[in-house]
Amino acid sequence: MQLPAQSRQDRNRAASTEAWRHTPRQSPLVAGEASTVAPGVLPFGDTPPSADGQSEPVMCGWDISTTTTTPHLLVTGSTGSGLSTALRSIAVSATSQHCDVVAMHAGGLVGLNDLEGWPGVRFIGRDAAGFASALEVVHTELHARYEALESSRSSEADPSTSPSELTPLVLLVDAWSIAVSALRDAETVRRAFDQLRTILGLGRFVRVHVALSNHRLDPEVLPGELLDQFAARVALGRLSPATLLRLWDLTAAPEQVVHEPGWGLASLAGPHSPEPIRIWTLPHLHQDAPQAPSGYASGFIADHPVLAG
Repeated sequence: MQLPAQSRQDRNRAASTEAWRHTPRQSPLVAGEASTVAPGVLPFGDTPPSADGQSEPVMCGWDISTTTTTPHLLVTGSTGSGLSTALRSIAVSATSQHCDVVAMHAGGLVGLNDLEGWPGVRFIGRDAAGFASALEVVHTELHARYEALESSRSSEADPSTSPSELTPLVLLVDAWSIAVSALRDAETVRRAFDQLRTILGLGRFVRVHVALSNHRLDPEVLPGELLDQFAARVALGRLSPATLLRLWDLTAAPEQVVHEPGWGLASLAGPHSPEPIRIWTLPHLHQDAPQAPSGYASGFIADHPVLAG
């Protein structure tokens, strides 16, 4: 007996969704596949097949275009849930679109180490000093961009420079609270919070963006004034009620969510209506890989001795 077309479609969609729930997927960018998202969107995962008959997962990403309403991204979850993997995928997407990347992670973690030497990654801070340097680099660049735009607007000789002409700069922060706890004194901690606050508040206007991961969302780690700046949000692994409540005002996760490392919930168009997401996996990166981007120079305006060319 032949099934009606609608029944076959429903069964195929159910099978595709079930496969999505149990099968990791390597980043198609690393595999050499073309991205189907709009320019300025950094894909790093996908959502399950939709209910309208779409039989394939839908590529999704973080919008850092000039018209973005989600200039900064927060990723949270337990240890091993895929936070570093998400940031690495974002780095690959960013450099594939010729963005500059500065990265930092807590001492003892190795999640971002293989970004060293990857074209477009200008600096990686690995310890307390490197953490402070990464923030300083981006904070200095932020102000240099504002000064350049103001100078251009006040110059009669040169036409005004538009922010759209600036090279996007993405700051990746892995395990924020662990890195902050490694700082030596209260003044250094205060400066780190002040610099992050400034970058989050002013970055979007000069194309400086932050993707930050952290295991905890306690107010002392991410005060409300900082959390509110992260309009794009991702939570991975087994989601606690406290996380769901603070991110999306939810008391329970939707039934279709997969509570496993690499899967979770995301609201990438704003802090509302989260959808299931699967984070793409990545092999170990090396600068001579065929998929490594090439042929573009740093878009930094400020000169800093730690920056890679």
